[in-house]
Amino acid sequence: MMAIGIWALSAGVAIAQTPPATPAEESPAAAPAVVEDTNLESFEIYRLVDRFSIEIPAGWLVQEDDTGQAVTITSYSADGPPPLATDIKTEVTLVNEPPTTYVERELASLISQANEQGYIIDQYGLAAVGNNEALRLWIIDLPGEFSEQMITFVGYETGQTAKIVSYFNDASIATKDTILQMHGSFDFATAAE
Repeated sequence: MMAIGIWALSAGVAIAQTPPATPAEESPAAAPAVVEDTNLESFEIYRLVDRFSIEIPAGWLVQEDDTGQAVTITSYSADGPPPLATDIKTEVTLVNEPPTTYVERELASLISQANEQGYIIDQYGLAAVGNNEALRLWIIDLPGEFSEQMITFVGYETGQTAKIVSYFNDASIATKDTILQMHGSFDFATAAE
């Protein structure tokens, strides 16, 4: 399902590095055991009715767009002061287009923007998100209020694609674990939900 997107990256004009081996946390067979830790964020399930569900840290803010196809999730108030260095913003968008066409177009755009703006597609690889194949990218050295992104494209058997983008500045393990938890928990709504 994602073969075209992977080919586009592998042939990648703007890729600064060759892809590293897929990290263990992205491989379903090598998933680490769940360990209780009082320092970990408490997560709750957010559902966009008839669309999808995703785990988000308790107390984070969610704003749905007018189309019913997208949400923005933040660890800070968009109406308050600018985000702190440790804040995270995540956007989830559903596209009624199969990943074989949507992801290819999005990757071409990302590569073009990377060439123009000088940011780096640092890592990429396949991931399992629920029972669906996904393509995950880590982007660094971005201009603007957030210097890094993690993007996950998730394909679905009905021909839809979810694009999950998290923006952040703090590249700590705790931040990346929070983002991986959110992206990895995404699931399309089924007819029964």
